[in-house]
Amino acid sequence: MEVFEYALALMLRVQLGDALEPSRVPRPGRLELADLETQGRDLILALAHLGHGDGSQARAAADAGLARAGWAPAPPGPRLREDWREVFERVLPPLTGLRPQAKGTLVAALAVTVAWDRQVQVAEAESLRAICAVLRVPLPLAAASLGA
Repeated sequence: MEVFEYALALMLRVQLGDALEPSRVPRPGRLELADLETQGRDLILALAHLGHGDGSQARAAADAGLARAGWAPAPPGPRLREDWREVFERVLPPLTGLRPQAKGTLVAALAVTVAWDRQVQVAEAESLRAICAVLRVPLPLAAASLGA
């Protein structure tokens, strides 16, 4: 499955689920970003790898996003090459429990990761759009102006 199809399916699943069962729409969470640092870091690392094929560029993009989130750079190693679908499925459900401000910080960090090289790939834009839909936050204007 390509990124576009995955993102579309994910957004439809969230939006149709919310429409069909409004009582199951998650209430704003209470967790801080520090409570879900592992999940947030993994999402940034997966998104960096998805949009930046070269390992050094992906690492630099990830480090920029991690810094925006207030976290240390990623240690060297293979975690950057994880399967993005597996990462999204594993980390997005818990991240919906973040407080609105923490979600905003995370989305800003993701936007920095995507825009690090000032070239937004379709896969990056669609992934960011899907992540925002799952977190139930608007797509950042900066990402929209960069082609998302």
